[in-house]
Amino acid sequence: VYLNSPPEEPRARDYIYAGSYYAFALWIGLAVIGIAESLQRLLKNVKMAALAATLIGLSAPTVMALEGWDDHNRANRYFSVDSAKNYLASCAPNAILFTGGDNDTFPLWYAQEVEGFRTDVRVIVLSYYNTDWYIGQTMRNSYESTPFPYTLSLHQYRQGGPNEYLPAANTGIKSIDLHQYLDLLRQDYKGLLRDENNIVPSKLMTLNVNREEVLKKGIIPAGMDSLVVDQMQLRITASHLQMKDLAMLDVLATSNWDRPIYVNMTSLNQFQVDLAPYVVQEGNAYRILPMRNIRNDRETLV
Repeated sequence: VYLNSPPEEPRARDYIYAGSYYAFALWIGLAVIGIAESLQRLLKNVKMAALAATLIGLSAPTVMALEGWDDHNRANRYFSVDSAKNYLASCAPNAILFTGGDNDTFPLWYAQEVEGFRTDVRVIVLSYYNTDWYIGQTMRNSYESTPFPYTLSLHQYRQGGPNEYLPAANTGIKSIDLHQYLDLLRQDYKGLLRDENNIVPSKLMTLNVNREEVLKKGIIPAGMDSLVVDQMQLRITASHLQMKDLAMLDVLATSNWDRPIYVNMTSLNQFQVDLAPYVVQEGNAYRILPMRNIRNDRETLV
């Protein structure tokens, strides 16, 4: 039986070995039948033999339940839910919170969907953000969360389209303005098209910042006005951008700092754009702001 199990897993996942469990479970079942037949010959009573074999067979799961119930019982264990609420409570109203995986996303969704906590915060898991159907959801209301602001249309975020995978080309251009780049994509500018994909003409994108307007919005932490920059320099850290990176940059530029945008450490490291110089810790989450991060060291962002 070929189970096609992955060669490596990040942690012990019992369901990866479910196939092997099935294999020895078959032999356990056959053994119970064998015990029943042996008891039948010994006791000369079919019903008593079946009952005895059943009780013997139930002894193994009974011991497992007695020994392992406490380890698997989630009653009165609130750490994951409390942590999720702390993340959500760290976000400003109507915020966007990017997450990177199952473990840091599902507790947040539980707190929102089951307990109705901070449903104004839109939790976006990056593994889904590479799909057009998920981006389409962000263009609609969800509870108290308003639609995301985009420059590109949903059609331009379609899977299989030219913006699903954007290779960074060596064009000799030192940097490109993010607003200008998004506008070229919006116009379906043919000069960006290489084969079937649009390119990123530079590995450095810039986003100009109106310092006075940003300060008026009151989003900069007290005493840090001097750290606000006139221009954000967003460096691409891979050979290409994925659709999730483009969508995030689109929202970042189009929102013009009217929509609070947060990341956690998992999502910060999954974007193929270096956002670390411009994240500021607010509670448990990290907010993207147009200011220099005086602790721009990933090892200290804990």
